[in-house]
Amino acid sequence: MPHEPVNSVTSLDGDAYWSLLAASDLAIVIHGEDGSVVQANRAFADLLGYTLEEALQLDSKSVIHPDDLPVRDAQAEEMFDGLSAGGVVHRRLVRKDGSFIRARVRKSVVRDRGVPLILTIIEEWGLIGALEHDVRHDHLTGLLNRRGLRESARVTYPYRQTFLAMADVDGLKKFNDRYGHAAGDEVLIAVGNALRDVPLPGALAARWSGDEFVVCAPPGDGCSDPQALARLVRQRVGQPLTITGLHEPIVPRISVGVTVFDPMLEELDVALVRADSAMYAHKREI
Repeated sequence: MPHEPVNSVTSLDGDAYWSLLAASDLAIVIHGEDGSVVQANRAFADLLGYTLEEALQLDSKSVIHPDDLPVRDAQAEEMFDGLSAGGVVHRRLVRKDGSFIRARVRKSVVRDRGVPLILTIIEEWGLIGALEHDVRHDHLTGLLNRRGLRESARVTYPYRQTFLAMADVDGLKKFNDRYGHAAGDEVLIAVGNALRDVPLPGALAARWSGDEFVVCAPPGDGCSDPQALARLVRQRVGQPLTITGLHEPIVPRISVGVTVFDPMLEELDVALVRADSAMYAHKREI
């Protein structure tokens, strides 16, 4: 038996209608049948870390987590075919920096001059996003943790080769024994800040374990090969630090191992084991 079309109850009335939506504190986006953004408000752009101009160039493939796309596409097809008027669904939304947040979104079919569009209102993302941030980030340094790195790398580097550096802070245990763990935490925080600000497009930084950090960056200006990434990491970390209770600044020493990660050929953890071996080889050399 053929399905009866689900009537859409909302029609766009040009600029007057959108001006009301644009002023909302909720993130709102309207997209067409091909998934491209037709309209978006500033709250939506801010949520994903884009400027409003950048947000208007997005599409569903760049906003929805890859694992959620098949379900999203099926639901969108039903809505455009008139079989569903929408409803409340949960999505993982990808931010500009490759991280993602979990959000509850309310979707409905609207029409602009007879053309069907999908209006999406993102609800409760602040609380959900904060909880997701805590799960995916290291509480001391604010960098990605292991889970956060795996998930962000999957989204940020789905197909292209990436340089990967594993760095270890040398002598941190002896430093802690001498000056206390609070002083050691200051060193770790400073190293995290230095790696967070690595000036490379698409770079990700994570605290992998107690004194081990990971930096990923695709080839590009300032990072032409893995050793260039290693040099940049050493340069960023090897700056004098003023530590509470110490009379003289200290300069952290780190060992760095690098490799090339190809997501089309291997899992991230395989490349990390290789970088870890290279790091310990470097540590033995010094």
